[in-house]
Amino acid sequence: MRTILVSFALLLSAVSTAQTINSSPVQETANSHLTSETSPLQSIRGNWFRADNPNQWEYGIYDSISIIQNRIFTNRSIRKQDDCIELTVQNKKNAAIETLRFTPQANGDYLIKFKEGNELLYTKEAVNEPLTTTEADFKEFIRKDTAYLQGYIDRYNPETASTTLLMGNELTSESHPTVVNINPDGSFECKLILNYPIENLLSLGNHYISFYIEPGQTLSIYVDNEGSYDNIKMMGPSAALSQMYDKLNDLIRYDNDVYTKAKNGFSPDLFKLEIQTESIRLNQLGDSLAQIYATSSKAVHLIKNKLALEKGKILLNFMAYRSLFAERDTANQALKMKAGNNYYDFLKDISLNDESLLADKGYREFINRFEFMPLLREIQSDAYEKKFLSPSTSKETVNVSGRKQDIQALDKTKEYLVKGDSVIRQLSGQANSFLWQTTLVRRLQFDLKAYNTFSAAKKHINILNKYLTYPILVAETNRIFDTVFSKKADKTYQLPEGKATEIFRNIIKAHSGKMLFIDFWATSCGGCRQGIEATAQLRKDYKNHPEFQFIYITDDRSSPKKTYDEYVAKNLKGEVSYRISESEFEYLRELFKFNGIPHYELIQKDGSVTVNSPTAWELEEYILKHFKKSNEL
Repeated sequence: MRTILVSFALLLSAVSTAQTINSSPVQETANSHLTSETSPLQSIRGNWFRADNPNQWEYGIYDSISIIQNRIFTNRSIRKQDDCIELTVQNKKNAAIETLRFTPQANGDYLIKFKEGNELLYTKEAVNEPLTTTEADFKEFIRKDTAYLQGYIDRYNPETASTTLLMGNELTSESHPTVVNINPDGSFECKLILNYPIENLLSLGNHYISFYIEPGQTLSIYVDNEGSYDNIKMMGPSAALSQMYDKLNDLIRYDNDVYTKAKNGFSPDLFKLEIQTESIRLNQLGDSLAQIYATSSKAVHLIKNKLALEKGKILLNFMAYRSLFAERDTANQALKMKAGNNYYDFLKDISLNDESLLADKGYREFINRFEFMPLLREIQSDAYEKKFLSPSTSKETVNVSGRKQDIQALDKTKEYLVKGDSVIRQLSGQANSFLWQTTLVRRLQFDLKAYNTFSAAKKHINILNKYLTYPILVAETNRIFDTVFSKKADKTYQLPEGKATEIFRNIIKAHSGKMLFIDFWATSCGGCRQGIEATAQLRKDYKNHPEFQFIYITDDRSSPKKTYDEYVAKNLKGEVSYRISESEFEYLRELFKFNGIPHYELIQKDGSVTVNSPTAWELEEYILKHFKKSNEL
């Protein structure tokens, strides 16, 4: 965990009876509540809670900014008037000037009046009890809208330029980082486009803060950057649920090593017996929390989802690890023992039609393990992966073979829909569930690339859309098809203006007028190295080409300098390779919407980005189609 050593100085200067907040210290006049060593701002600086509800944070007054009723303001001036303190602030969004009036009380509390509102009593002493809510359950869970995450990091170190969120669309298994830029004054603001409510993590150094936010909402977060980061406050309509998730994640951690038990050959039945104590603990925890948050049916619903997903993750992770070790150690008979259907009884405790499962950050891991659990993988091997059929015989033309493969692949698609649903229905008692349908959409990008013709891919989409019963899944299916299998061979788009685009343009500016194959990679990434080494001859054939350029981009964290220098000298000597800062790389990941590497982008001569950029293994075919080799020019 990073320890922040730099704190902001108090910034005040005297101007008549009011003091403008700037970079100069001020001389104060003492009164009954303020000493000569304490400025007015220091007296009111901090987080203020309603005296009648000591968990409800409503005001945050800091060195140069204030968070007031879930909005961020810049501090403009401060003055003392008798025993009262008046703070003038400016709204960061609309530049409106407002005034707060603080009237001190004998016990250290303050009466606070904002604009023309009522004067209410506030205290700095928050009660260490859960902030509860009375929210009703979801009426419409999936709804697209903008949300805003904002806040203030106290004692912020300006050397840290940004932090990130890993944003994902779990309907389609798409994920990418969103950069949260932190201003020099410690404030931050980030716009999120959400399809549904989410629980997520804000990373600060090696510390992660859980939060929950819904489309259309704004959530403010205060973080004390000193010591253990334990002092976290939240403000906004989802503050109570955010704090609930933050505490709940600390309580549900499963300490036993699932990985080790799988490696040691525990049978599925033995492992299930081993975690009975943990299952009982999670059930008791759920009952206790349901009582605490009984006033909110939404909170109780989300708690139930979290605990059910947690139990499911433990059991599914065990089976995933067993499958991995069984492939590596084929002689180990213990690892060959299959789980009976009763092993998956936990699926009966989860409503697989409950869309709100998507809100939980644990859903990402759960559904990944779910869609690749052994019983479904067996069907996938039998039905889906046979799309890659044997090569054509000498009597078949390539086109005839391709059509034959497409027909068989479509038949296998229909087969998988029926068999897969049958397996899930048998295990969970729930037919054609939302969770099952989501797995079909999540693998769609892979499935479509297996087809040889546009018409066959379109038939796959038509088959799937007739099977899907949720409008959002049909919409995502059509969007993915348009992206992956567009009729326009070289469909492109222009990059949006902003800091990330500025970083990227600065990297490629020396190569303007050329088509650019961008390879985002790292020395620590095995797939990245394979892709680079697979294109060695291709790069040689097109070396110094006047119309085409290979560009390699990595960052200083995932590619340590010594390792990077050694690898480049051996495999990328003479190539254009950039090793940028981790922060800059995060901006590019956000810009091109990718999380994992290797990742490839094809930039056209006009600077536009190709929608369906070829991978390292598809690149040769693309280049041969568009360019002559260097020695043929």
